[in-house]
Amino acid sequence: MWSVLDDAAEHLIAITGMRRVDGIDTSLPRLGAAWSITGMAALAFELRDHWPACADILTPEMRYGLERTGSLYGTEARGKFEMRRVELNRRMTEIFSEVDIVITASNPDVAFNAEGPLPDTFGGVVAGAGNNGVLTFPANIYGNPGISIPAGTVEGLPVGMQVMGRHFSEPLLLDAALAFERSRPWPLVAPQR
Repeated sequence: MWSVLDDAAEHLIAITGMRRVDGIDTSLPRLGAAWSITGMAALAFELRDHWPACADILTPEMRYGLERTGSLYGTEARGKFEMRRVELNRRMTEIFSEVDIVITASNPDVAFNAEGPLPDTFGGVVAGAGNNGVLTFPANIYGNPGISIPAGTVEGLPVGMQVMGRHFSEPLLLDAALAFERSRPWPLVAPQR
């Protein structure tokens, strides 16, 4: 997967005239569990008139999250999430003070079965299902734009390349995705299995 992404990133850089910048510290605070818990609390509120009667139409992961959220989300959990959110905002500001865009994988491993369960190993690293959105959480929380571009496949499964930009750089990201699509058109429909 990483070789597919590296090739796609190099291609995007070449066709858009960007310059690759290496050596930037892109470390971020861990947010997986905190983000999941706050998201589940919001979902529990939205489903308040339907839960638990709707449990059988939800995925096992969603049911589990809703069942556990009530006992996990409180003042202390919210405070921890807020501290991590503030630290994430500080780190993202530092990163985007050095670069205009960041290119990552959309997901830290190849695609998995939509019916679940979520994998617990990503890129060969055992990390738990909370790691699944680790590369998209920053844009969701910091509020900067990100776009996922089909980069290729591994054993017939799609690999997405995420391109994130500074706040209000949506036109730049859309232009980059369009340039990539024009130079390496992707299929308009999923392949038959």
